[in-house]
Amino acid sequence: MERSLFRLPEVPPPSREALTMALGRARTSFHEAHYVELGRTLPRLISGSLAAGAHDVAARAYVLLAQLATKNYQQYAWLAADRARAQAELTSSPVLAGEAAQAMAIAMRRAGEYDASVGQLQGAASGLEGRSPDYQAMRGVLLLTASYSAAQAGRQGQAMGFLEEAEATARRMEEEHRKLPAPRDFSVDHTRLFRISVHHALGEPGPALRYARQVEPMRLPDAERRARMMMDVCRVYKDDGEPERAFAALRAMEKYAPEEVRRPKIRGIARELLVLNGEISGLRRFSQRIGA
Repeated sequence: MERSLFRLPEVPPPSREALTMALGRARTSFHEAHYVELGRTLPRLISGSLAAGAHDVAARAYVLLAQLATKNYQQYAWLAADRARAQAELTSSPVLAGEAAQAMAIAMRRAGEYDASVGQLQGAASGLEGRSPDYQAMRGVLLLTASYSAAQAGRQGQAMGFLEEAEATARRMEEEHRKLPAPRDFSVDHTRLFRISVHHALGEPGPALRYARQVEPMRLPDAERRARMMMDVCRVYKDDGEPERAFAALRAMEKYAPEEVRRPKIRGIARELLVLNGEISGLRRFSQRIGA
């Protein structure tokens, strides 16, 4: 993280093809929850894209850095997101601006700045009124993120409004573009995942678990998404006083993405489960294994 932000290695400008391939590998590392591998990749990718003046690649590389920071190094998320924004502005691409805005909004939400987070997302979404699948998908993702930020602030009406608009967009896209390659980051299943976290944030465990039962984890496109679902399910069960089921979700999370369960947030959840019921079979061994 520090090398990517403060001590970039010097590399000669790579070709556009090489940069595109390197960015693809980095995004695959993130989606498959191979965060150590991603951390090794990003410094050279960022340095090479800056050297080549490939602002779109640099923007997306910084978005990946912000996502990695959100998982493991929260104190750097703001800075990585701001660098993504600066590079995205040089491309004049509303989709790239949306990706950077989402990264910044998540950093704002994590800091408790809910109004700023929602405002950031609404501003970016307003520039994505086009009919192309990429525009619609990016706008849908921004609306989902805004829904969760609003839910964290306890604004049920606003949260559900954003979520329902995103869901309607996803259903329309699946109908209109069913014969076209769909953007991987937005689907009806994606909206159901957000319903789990939104209803949990609003203190509604029943609806959260009902939507969780509608999603088959292996139908999700990658390990990171499956692990994120299991984390949300775990938190619902934990806060609803069912630590055994919460731990079962953590074990499923480890099966899908072993590096996910070593995140600081997951270690914290494991410690909470130990306090709730330290006699759950396998919980102490699991907690030791992940450093909790």
